[in-house]
Amino acid sequence: MLKSIVKSHACRIALAIVCATVLCAAFSACSGARYFVTLVDGDEIMTTILTDTSGRAEVPSPEKDGYVFDGWYLDAQLQDKFESGDVLRADTTLYCGWTSNRYTVTFDAAGGNISGQTSIVIASGDIVELPVPTKDGYRFVCWTCDGEDVDPTAAFERASDVTYTAKWAPNVYTLTYHPDGGIVIGDGEKFVGDVVTQPAVYGEPLTPFTAGKNGYTFAGWRIDGTSEMLAGYYESWSGSDIEVTAVWR
Repeated sequence: MLKSIVKSHACRIALAIVCATVLCAAFSACSGARYFVTLVDGDEIMTTILTDTSGRAEVPSPEKDGYVFDGWYLDAQLQDKFESGDVLRADTTLYCGWTSNRYTVTFDAAGGNISGQTSIVIASGDIVELPVPTKDGYRFVCWTCDGEDVDPTAAFERASDVTYTAKWAPNVYTLTYHPDGGIVIGDGEKFVGDVVTQPAVYGEPLTPFTAGKNGYTFAGWRIDGTSEMLAGYYESWSGSDIEVTAVWR
């Protein structure tokens, strides 16, 4: 009976020694392991680094125009922050956190009018609805910045206060001539027909066409619906679409 008890006790001691040896070996192996750390910015993998044998990683502090680096995070939602000196025990992905800088965008309507704010404060990465200015005689084309067109659907990625300047295109109006049996003469050509048109660009010089008719003297163009006559020359066209009819004497 005593011999059996001694034998059982010896077995327990031997098992304890084996377990301790296995655990020590495992701990030793773990403490010397190195792990891959993948650094991610948004959807882009920046680089992959290795921890040292203690499981610690020297992560960089990246820079990005318009942003302040906010640290590395263990989750894509940027809730669980990774602190310098944290020990990693497996391959890990770290996500880059950023805080957006805020800048002032000033709008220069270049002779036009803006309804509402003439400046806004915007953060890097923001997409905002830009104002649409108006200007008599002109069509708004787009905003420009430093000579380049601004894409209103793109995120703001500049790293300073900026001025957006309006780009305009002059309206093109139409003069419609009714020669009343004659022919319209202009640009070195003769136009036969009941209706002839001529483009008139807002703000640019305009020389209206003339007309001819056998047996008659051309006395000018009367603006339809009025008693006014069309002038023979405009230094800067500021009218609109109009129709005129020849006056014969």
